[in-house]
Amino acid sequence: MFDIILKGGEIIDGSGKPAFRADIALAGDKIAEIGDLKNESALKIIDASALAIAPGFIDAHSHGDLGILINPQAESKIRQGITTMVAGNCGSSPFPLRGKALEETRDDMAKYDITVDWDSAAGYYARVEAAQPAVNFSSLVGQGAIRASVMGELDIPADASFMDDMKNEVALAMDAGSIGISTGLIYTPGSFATEDEIAELAKVAASKGGIYSSHIRGEGDSVIQAIKEALAIGFKSGCPVQISHLKASAPRNWGKVKDAIALIEKAESDGLNVWFDKYPYTAGSTGLNTYLPRWSVGQGVDKLMEFLQDPVKRSQIFKEANDENEGEKKWESVIIISAESDKYRPYEGKNIFEIAQLTNQTIEDAFCDLLFQSRSRADIVCFTQSQDDTDLALEHRLGLVCTDSGIWAPYGPLSAIKPHPRAYGTFPRFFRQYVKEKKSLTREEAVKKATHLAAERLGFSKRGQIKKDYFADIVLMDWERINDTATYTEPHRYPEGIEGVIVNGALTIWRGEPTGLRAGRVLKRNS
Repeated sequence: MFDIILKGGEIIDGSGKPAFRADIALAGDKIAEIGDLKNESALKIIDASALAIAPGFIDAHSHGDLGILINPQAESKIRQGITTMVAGNCGSSPFPLRGKALEETRDDMAKYDITVDWDSAAGYYARVEAAQPAVNFSSLVGQGAIRASVMGELDIPADASFMDDMKNEVALAMDAGSIGISTGLIYTPGSFATEDEIAELAKVAASKGGIYSSHIRGEGDSVIQAIKEALAIGFKSGCPVQISHLKASAPRNWGKVKDAIALIEKAESDGLNVWFDKYPYTAGSTGLNTYLPRWSVGQGVDKLMEFLQDPVKRSQIFKEANDENEGEKKWESVIIISAESDKYRPYEGKNIFEIAQLTNQTIEDAFCDLLFQSRSRADIVCFTQSQDDTDLALEHRLGLVCTDSGIWAPYGPLSAIKPHPRAYGTFPRFFRQYVKEKKSLTREEAVKKATHLAAERLGFSKRGQIKKDYFADIVLMDWERINDTATYTEPHRYPEGIEGVIVNGALTIWRGEPTGLRAGRVLKRNS
């Protein structure tokens, strides 16, 4: 007797081959049989004849490193069919933790009554496992987190002693099960690292079978140069390379994604294992502090706070930030989603131009005060990308699908801000746009991108396909109803059409609602 039999569903198995109808039997955490199982019995039989069945979706670039502890049900992920998420991106991971980084993480998590009792990757993964998440969880180690823990927040070169310490941290994280190293080269302090410094760290990850994932050094005017740097790091280190959320920001740069992909294809032909990820939206989400000039952040947050109170320095900061702003409508394109201050919390969901008007400030004063009141931690959504570039990235054979988002919920503490709608809608939107509406991808091609290709690139064995002896990570879809409902103004909305989600053999979502089962695991390197 099997545990579950899914009867008569239309199976899109992740391999790319045409869909077919069959029964699927699950035993424990694995797919036990596929075929005509009319004479077999199970503890639970589900009539799937009106549903499409696919492998669970893999969020190839996500956040939620701490959100998984706050809300292990991870409903914003699992209700869109995600069964595996990859965190630790953009140079940021909740390990290693030393000094100020440890203090800040403790303060942040204390708001949620969570004690930070780890400082390493091994300790963190143990905490995630103890939380019993509903989704499978995997992580990179952030180069920015390593630099902050070893060198602090200062803009200084890494000498031999610092390099030895940072290499050791990469080794420790990899030995604990991290799948590679990530960079966020527009964020401090990772942005202070040179190409050679990063390549040396990536060599350690490569020696242990890891990948190098990079939020590159520039996604606007300097995007081509930044792509070349990421590829050079791959060649120098021997690390496979994943370019994060491939885009070209600002209308003057639209079209450069085609040139970037040409460089990536050339690197691939020269022997580099390289790919990229993208979300199906033309707006991104990041920190307001990404507009800040390097000189203003190179001496740490306390010094930045001094600069923001100095009229001359403040004016210069805004002038350079204004020049850096790549939004199609300048500050009307920059929406505050997390103000991180009581003063501006009522204005979350408003753009900076609107906030300036509502508070009777100049745009300069609104921008600088938002940074000051939040101690440089305010988050934004910014509209800087073209639809054509987005389509090119997601339709390309090397493009994986990602949310680039954390874990949120329409209830409890994670409902307090308005996140980017990609947090709830990415995968249903991807299928709606590219399969149902544009018809630029077949269902089989789209499912393969969201499942098997991601598992293959990221090193998740026996996942990403509906195949005998593979782990039973499965999505059951009402294909005609697949649709994202989250918007920029109302993002806390679950998608439609995801009827069931099975994680490691456990029916976690059924008829669109959680069952209470949480069978996710920490997926460690080569697991």
